[in-house]
Amino acid sequence: MSTIRVGKVEDIDIITEKLITPYYIKDEIALGLIHMNGCLLLEDDESKVIGCILAAVAVNDKGTGSIAKVIGIWGETKESALSIALHMSSLVVEVHLSSECVEYLDVSTKSTGAWHKLDMIFGSLKGKVYLDKSMYSRSFLDIKKVFTEVSDNVDSRITTTGEWVTDEDREILSQVIDNTFTEHAPGVYSFPFLSKSLCKQLIQKSKTYEYVVNDCEDSAYQMPEVVLANKDVELYEKMVSLFMSNIPEITNVMYAKKTAEIRSVQLAKYSPSNISSGNWHHDEDSDLTLVVTLSDSHKGGGTMIHPYGIGKAITIPQMPAGHALLFRGKHYLHKGLQVTEGERNILVFWTVS
Repeated sequence: MSTIRVGKVEDIDIITEKLITPYYIKDEIALGLIHMNGCLLLEDDESKVIGCILAAVAVNDKGTGSIAKVIGIWGETKESALSIALHMSSLVVEVHLSSECVEYLDVSTKSTGAWHKLDMIFGSLKGKVYLDKSMYSRSFLDIKKVFTEVSDNVDSRITTTGEWVTDEDREILSQVIDNTFTEHAPGVYSFPFLSKSLCKQLIQKSKTYEYVVNDCEDSAYQMPEVVLANKDVELYEKMVSLFMSNIPEITNVMYAKKTAEIRSVQLAKYSPSNISSGNWHHDEDSDLTLVVTLSDSHKGGGTMIHPYGIGKAITIPQMPAGHALLFRGKHYLHKGLQVTEGERNILVFWTVS
């Protein structure tokens, strides 16, 4: 299992060999970025460095978040280099790669100039590895086909007629909406997503991790979780690709926003012996949250969501394994319902639109 840690001055030999010398980075600049925690190292099971990245991190022009400008990247394989870049994207709002880094990765990008956004580069790669049909429920393949068609329609139309979803689009969407794609309230949707076999694999994999609470969160809604970017970069990359290959077309149609990047991917669990239920909270770092049910053999569970306005909260009962719940994470109050027996396992995506 690969892990990521912050590069230190003690790692200067490997940083010099893989980044400073190949990218002609001045020693004083490199040391300054290392001291500012701008260097990350990817290590394998034997603590061998298999990837590294060096970046300057600052507040973006709008003052709304941080941006990392990557001036050096290396990986033992192309996948390991991309993995460490994806991990950095989970720590900041935007990641921009220098042209030299893009050239090293040997990837295409539509952007021009000296700097290139990671999500545009990743967009050219997404879906090439993880579109194995066995990963998805059969119903989702139909959902994906319908939403992709409508998403393409609205993208091409909005620049010409200014119209978003038309009656013709609604007719196309009717093939799945109220059939397999369910609207529980405005902006709250559920649908079959992952296959039961993939859910079982993820649960089995999760047993190798230590679940811990996030001390940065309010104790009222802490729960045992695993942040994949910190524990298993390879699985994190797969989950990011799985999401970005499938969900942005749905968010484009239903929210008029395509998901731009993943902020975090987490495994979480509820049980009577630890955290049997959650408390009301917002996902402060997530524009749109996707919660995927991995297990359904427990008793209890489900989710309550309070959309905008003064109406009553809605209850989404425990869904079958593989089903996903999509909603406005930072805007809608929500909480997990009590588990009375067994263990509820979920996969959570926090995203930026």
